[in-house]
Amino acid sequence: MLSTISDYVVLKNIHLSCIAITFLLFNIRAIGRLSNSSWVQQKWLRIVPHTVDTLLLISGILLANLLQQYPFIHPWLTAKFFALIAYIIFGSITLKQAKTWKVQFLSYLVAQGAFLYLVLTALLHHPNPKYWYLLLN
Repeated sequence: MLSTISDYVVLKNIHLSCIAITFLLFNIRAIGRLSNSSWVQQKWLRIVPHTVDTLLLISGILLANLLQQYPFIHPWLTAKFFALIAYIIFGSITLKQAKTWKVQFLSYLVAQGAFLYLVLTALLHHPNPKYWYLLLN
């Protein structure tokens, strides 16, 4: 199905674009929820993020398959997988389940931390932050 370098480049660009869009949409929705704004209930803000997230997940699975790098085999992808689960859980708490502003805000910060960890793990292909400074130099 996908086998050429150009397929990889297109797929990676789709994946990276979806990452940027999903991060932007999450922050927009979280800020709206934290400020108790009514605009956060607009229909497009409930549909578009799920569409982007689905495309993000599909592109990630296709990239893993194309590169033959899989979670539970490659440690950095396993860490990325669990960071994604944490991001989803705490993002959901922020946007839907939290009853108080304090819980919303704390879960928002944890989701942001999970996202940052996810991105740095993906960029550096290493799950342990202790070694990231070595990889950055």
